[in-house]
Amino acid sequence: MKTAFLINPTILHYKKILHSIENEFNGMNYEIFVSEYHGHFMKLCDDVLSKGFTNLIAVGGDGTLNEVLNGTIHYFSQNKTVDFESLRKIKIGVLPCGSGNDFVRNFSQEFDVKHLKINIQNNSFESIDIGKCTFQNEKREEETRYFINIADLGMGAETMKVKEKIPVWSGAKFRYFFSILSTLLVYKKKELQLISNDFEWKGKCLNLVVANGKYFGNGLGIAPKASVSDGKFDITVVGNISLVDYALNIGKVKKSKPLEHREIHYFKGKSFEVKTLSGEEALIDIDGEVSGFSPAKFEILEKTVNFIV
Repeated sequence: MKTAFLINPTILHYKKILHSIENEFNGMNYEIFVSEYHGHFMKLCDDVLSKGFTNLIAVGGDGTLNEVLNGTIHYFSQNKTVDFESLRKIKIGVLPCGSGNDFVRNFSQEFDVKHLKINIQNNSFESIDIGKCTFQNEKREEETRYFINIADLGMGAETMKVKEKIPVWSGAKFRYFFSILSTLLVYKKKELQLISNDFEWKGKCLNLVVANGKYFGNGLGIAPKASVSDGKFDITVVGNISLVDYALNIGKVKKSKPLEHREIHYFKGKSFEVKTLSGEEALIDIDGEVSGFSPAKFEILEKTVNFIV
């Protein structure tokens, strides 16, 4: 088993983490690959997969994990068709070193270097679902991207846009708190329509969350009943709520408890479309990375990825 570590060099304590990998994996068949520019993970995944690596470890946050996921899928894609049989022969893992690290909160296991080594040696993994999102990119052309944790439209995506402008050294809690508060004060809700065989909804929306996992935004349990292996999205619609409503309910969200409010709606489904009715576009965030705009289509891909855990 050949293990590739794909590292985001902008993470805090980069050199310390690098040394811990080298020390723990000494004597094992592994190699380290460092991203040098935005979008480099796509090429790195091509390189490591063509060299026969079977374990791909994302060293960074949820965004890094997302890039490794998409880079791996891209390698097994041809003419917009994915060879899922070959994809399932690869195992993807994560050494969480980002600002949020929300995806690993769905598991009870440890995700440090030592436990990662043990899981690789024991060939321990879980087959999990991923999401597929087709949206409009900056050129207003249709684009498809996959996600392992959560995608959202509206305030959440605008929050991520603000967060990326705040220095990493200021700390994850401050970056998220400042970004959420400053966005909440100025964001104008969009008129959205959700269309699915499983459900329908239309109305003013502060944030639409399409969840495979439970958490986003540095530990906010926005989808309390979500499971990464149940074959369905958990969709949370945060509708026309006020600033006061938001403040009163944020405590329950942090504890990952369902909210009882006439403007909070929960749905489950395998696929759906979302459109903006007001003529405005809604910004889309995928696994913590601002990616594009509405309209969008979402589809769950059941037990598609073997995740090292």
